[in-house]
Amino acid sequence: MGNAVKGEWPPSPARLLAAFIAADGTRERCTATTGIELEKLSAALPPTIQADVGPYEKRELHNPIIDRFVVASDKDRNTVQEFPGRKSTVKRSGVRVVPRQRVVRFVYDLEYNSQELVALRYRAARIGYLGCSDSPVRVMVSEGAPSIDPTLAEFTPDRQGSLRINTHAAGDVARWDRLFDESRRRGVPRVQYHSLRHRTLYRLPGVDPEPKEDTGRVVGWLRFDRALSGRSVVMVAHRLKDAVMSQYGRIHRDTAVPDVLHGHRRGRGFDLIRFLPLPNVGHVYSDGRIHGAAVWVPPGIGPDEQARIRRAVLAVDRIRVGATRVTVESWDDHPGRDLWATNPYRWRHHPSQPFERQYWASVFPVLLERHGPVTLEVLNRMAANAGLPPVTNHLESRVPFISGGVQLAPSETVRPGHSQQRPYAHFLVRFSETVTGPVVVGAGRSHGLGLFAPMKPEDLRGLYNGA
Repeated sequence: MGNAVKGEWPPSPARLLAAFIAADGTRERCTATTGIELEKLSAALPPTIQADVGPYEKRELHNPIIDRFVVASDKDRNTVQEFPGRKSTVKRSGVRVVPRQRVVRFVYDLEYNSQELVALRYRAARIGYLGCSDSPVRVMVSEGAPSIDPTLAEFTPDRQGSLRINTHAAGDVARWDRLFDESRRRGVPRVQYHSLRHRTLYRLPGVDPEPKEDTGRVVGWLRFDRALSGRSVVMVAHRLKDAVMSQYGRIHRDTAVPDVLHGHRRGRGFDLIRFLPLPNVGHVYSDGRIHGAAVWVPPGIGPDEQARIRRAVLAVDRIRVGATRVTVESWDDHPGRDLWATNPYRWRHHPSQPFERQYWASVFPVLLERHGPVTLEVLNRMAANAGLPPVTNHLESRVPFISGGVQLAPSETVRPGHSQQRPYAHFLVRFSETVTGPVVVGAGRSHGLGLFAPMKPEDLRGLYNGA
C-alpha cells in the first residue's frame, strides 16, 4: 500500500479469484480440476460481500506497519509459517486492517454441478492467503443461502454506490494466462505488469438504495461473423431493424408491432428503439469496421413488451448488407470471446474514473437537430432529447477525435427511402455527472449515428499536441 493510511476493506473479489487460480493452476497445470469452475466464477456478477463494517468506518483499525517478514516465492530448505520449502523476506511499509470479526463472506448467484463444486472446494482447501497479504486465511465453499450473522454487514453492488471495489469479469482467467505466458517468455516478474482492474460500485451498509430512474436498457448485444465497413453504419442499422420487425411479426403473430419499433408515430419527445452498430475504435490500430450491434429500448416500455422485443432481437440469425450476407449471434452465448468492440463494457464509462475525468468521443458523426452553430446550449438540448445529463465541456471537429472513428459523406448519413440531409460533426464531450452508456446523441440516434465511446484522460494527450 506504500504510504497509504487506509487499507483495502472489504477484501476484493478479484483477490479471491486470483487465489483460486493459484491453488491448482489452469490449462495443463491443473492437477485435480478442469478449470471450468474458474470460468464460471470469473463470469459471475459481482458478489454481495458480508464483512465487519468497523474497518471501513474507523480509521484506527487501519494500522500502519513498517517491517515484517512474509513468505517469498523462492524455495528454501526451511519451513516458514507452515509453508514447507519456502523462505521469508522482509516487507516494508504498508497498512494492516484489523477487523473485529474475521469472517468475510462472498455471496454469489451461481449454479455448480457436483463435480464443479468438488473442484472448487479442492482449490479452496489449497488457499493459504489472499494476494500479497501475509495473514493466513481459510477458504470454504458452501451451497445455499448463507445464515444470518448479525455481526456482519452487507456491501451490495449498486451503480449509485460510493465505494469502489476491484472485482472480476468474464475472460479474466484467459487474461491471467496471457500475462503468465508473457512473463515466462520474457522473463519479467509478474509484479511489473499492470493489474487487472474492474472497479465496481458498492453501496455501503445502512445506506438505502437510490430509486432507479428508468433510462432505457439494451435488450440485445449482437456479434457478426464478419466485419463490415464503418461507412455502412446506416445501412447496417436499417437492415437489422427490418430483421427484428420480421422476427417480431413471426414470433408474436397475435400482437401488433409496437410504435417504438416501426417508428410510425407522431408526437414531440417520442424516442424510438435504437439500433447501434458497434465499430472497432479506441486502439492505435483500430479501423472503424463494424463487428456487431446493440439494440436499445427507450424508457416507459413495460417488462412484457421488453421481453417480446428481446426475443425478436435474439431470434435474428442473419442480415444482408448490400451483397454481403452476415451471420448474427448473441454476445451472451459466447461472453468469453475476446471481441472488445462488441463487449458491453466497451461502451460504458470507466468506473475507476470520477465523472470529472470521463470523456466521451463520437465514433460516428452526430446529426444535428437544427441548422446553425453548435453552442453549449444547443448541445445540451440534444443531450436532453437523448435522455442524457448536461454537457459541461465540448470540442467540435469535422474529423473524429478517437482512433478508428468513422468519417461519412453526406449521402451516407441518410436512411434508405429518405433524401433529407442534415449537418453533422464529431464531438468530444464531458458530462456533468456519470453516464452509463451506450451514449448516443443527435437526430440519427435510432440508426447508430452519434454513438460515443468513453476515452481515458491519458488518451487525449495527442489531441492537445496537434496530433
